[in-house]
Amino acid sequence: MSRLSVAVCVLAFACDDPALDPVPTPAPVPEGAPPSAAVPAAVPAVAGPTPVPDGPPTVPTAGRWEVSGFVETSDACSFFDPDAGHGDRAATLTPAPTGFGLRLSIDGNERAFACTVAGNTFTCEPFALFTQAADVAGKAATLSATGQLAGVFVSESKARATTSGTVVCEGAGCSEALPGKGLTFPCTFSADHDFALVSGG
Repeated sequence: MSRLSVAVCVLAFACDDPALDPVPTPAPVPEGAPPSAAVPAAVPAVAGPTPVPDGPPTVPTAGRWEVSGFVETSDACSFFDPDAGHGDRAATLTPAPTGFGLRLSIDGNERAFACTVAGNTFTCEPFALFTQAADVAGKAATLSATGQLAGVFVSESKARATTSGTVVCEGAGCSEALPGKGLTFPCTFSADHDFALVSGG
């Protein structure tokens, strides 16, 4: 596993969550088996909260928030890795006149950015995830990633959110940076998750 794949996985928060494990293929039902042995139908996904951007603005509670329950929704970068850790997923939220500020801890490193609120929806400024230089077969390559958080508040203390990211590559080594991956830069990835208050103040 490359250091680049670990870096993106850690910073996207969605690496070792059980929700990302492949769904096992059900065993075939033997001919003549009773109805109880039949494979149950797939449970439909639960719909997320309804965005109401023109409603009264939600004022989230100040304090420590955490992200959890990741579900990968796209990965054109082929960087999500179930064997890598996702690091610390805590954030400090501070309400502001037009929304709120977040100080997000990513694997022990902090990123601070502002978010705006419209009704029960929120959108945050893009923030830097990482920049990493590498020498690939004697050719230089620099990969950089930015992330962005957006979502819908269920209440003042809970939201359903999406973390999305874009990875770009510069340098002659980009075409060989991840052999066998079949990547085209820039590429994008995203994951849905919960975002909830764990302690106020």
